[in-house]
Amino acid sequence: MQFNNARRYLDCLDNPSKLLTLSPSNKANAMKSLICLSKYTGIYLQYKEKLRQYDIKWVRPDAFESFIRIMNNNHSDLLKWYNKVCSMLGDNGKLFKIHGAVWIKNEGRNGIIQFDH
Repeated sequence: MQFNNARRYLDCLDNPSKLLTLSPSNKANAMKSLICLSKYTGIYLQYKEKLRQYDIKWVRPDAFESFIRIMNNNHSDLLKWYNKVCSMLGDNGKLFKIHGAVWIKNEGRNGIIQFDH
């Protein structure tokens, strides 16, 4: 994965300002890959200095914002996936269904759906 990202964002090694145009998750993945590549090629200190010059820093997602994003997500796709997987499982594989519950957004109200055993 990091090799593919390093190849994709190789131009950001010379010009880190292009990292500023990426989404936060793509930016983080690109930075991880490029830092690994810069260490491998022996230019880590120069690359680190370029990141500092462009004021590019690691962004850590806020835990509360992540929680809110998850809670506001419509988990209907997860419910479809879960039911599809369960229909393909044998009796032994269905044991995990006993404790299965998913938070979904149901007409503006968050609720719990229990899956039948």
